[in-house]
Amino acid sequence: MLQLKIKMTKKTRYIIIFSILIITWGVLGFFGWKVYKKKQVNNMQQVNYLIPGVPYYGFYNHYFDANSLAATSMADNLGYWGDGVNLPDLLNTFIKKDEKGNRTYPTILEIKNFFQEKGYETYSWTANEPGGEINEIKKFVNPDKKIPVIVFQKQSTDPTSSTREFRVVIGVFDNQQKVIVHDHDFGNNYEISYQDFESMFKPDARTILAVWPKAELASKLRGPDYSKQYPKRLQAMDDLGELLVRGAEAVRLFNKGEYEQSLQLYQEFITDLKFSHFPPAHQVSFYTFLAQIYSRMDKMDEAIKVINEKALPINHNLSQSYGEWGSPVNADRFWGPYNVLGMIYQKKGDKELAKNNFEEVLKINPGYGPAQKALEQLK
Repeated sequence: MLQLKIKMTKKTRYIIIFSILIITWGVLGFFGWKVYKKKQVNNMQQVNYLIPGVPYYGFYNHYFDANSLAATSMADNLGYWGDGVNLPDLLNTFIKKDEKGNRTYPTILEIKNFFQEKGYETYSWTANEPGGEINEIKKFVNPDKKIPVIVFQKQSTDPTSSTREFRVVIGVFDNQQKVIVHDHDFGNNYEISYQDFESMFKPDARTILAVWPKAELASKLRGPDYSKQYPKRLQAMDDLGELLVRGAEAVRLFNKGEYEQSLQLYQEFITDLKFSHFPPAHQVSFYTFLAQIYSRMDKMDEAIKVINEKALPINHNLSQSYGEWGSPVNADRFWGPYNVLGMIYQKKGDKELAKNNFEEVLKINPGYGPAQKALEQLK
């Protein structure tokens, strides 16, 4: 009986050892297969590509046509597919004013609906957790699809900046861990590291939008021009991007009715040493907005001083070329400063000065209805 028990124990031991070997081989084989498949997938997802021919619409070439990151991001896509681009129309469609006269901004859903109504296919992706943005973008920004992607994220990595806006991804490079975007404030072909790019998404809302024409619409469009070369980035794009973000934050606060905070930030924007790098046309526009902030705060004398001492002395010959910027506008003068003065003097009860300034507005912009209406009221 004892011998039989020993033999059975040995047999059982062999069975156990054999079973362990089979299980081990199976586990190793399974994980080996998983590693192989993961490597295959990673190789398929590797992208190092810049979509050619995506036009840039932004501050450095279209600021006075449509000062809206939503409008210019949409224009980048429309222009790429050979669709008609009318920046003022996009601005009128998407940038509205509330009952207080403050600007409101479109959502990515409204932009998606706009493209769908025009006959575009759309793909939107949203996630609460980080980590999937780059892979989603690479589904479209690659040599096969060649589809730019709109993203909504912080404009800057600066922790003090909270402004979120739209930009367009036109390139992805795994080998350098960077994306390339067209950005209204940072210019064309702006490079952002993967780490910075992912950090600029809102923590609980990470959204991308890809659009491309359906077959019926595509047959009516000239399509992308892949032979078009990208323009060289201006030095101003590297120098002024962060400053523009600061100015945009002030505008955002103004539109929320937070005038004290807006004024403080905009004064920092105006007094920054890099402010002098802007052409006179931009400076006149910025000073005029500063006067509007003062006016909204009922600081009329400060507003008048800014217009008379800062804006008007340089409000001439604005169409002249200015360094690498070229000629930023066609007009020699802007009517905005005179309009602000007209409204201030009208509010102060100085009819003569109000009339003089509204007349100056109409010399520059004869069809401006509010100035015409104001003059009728001042008779």
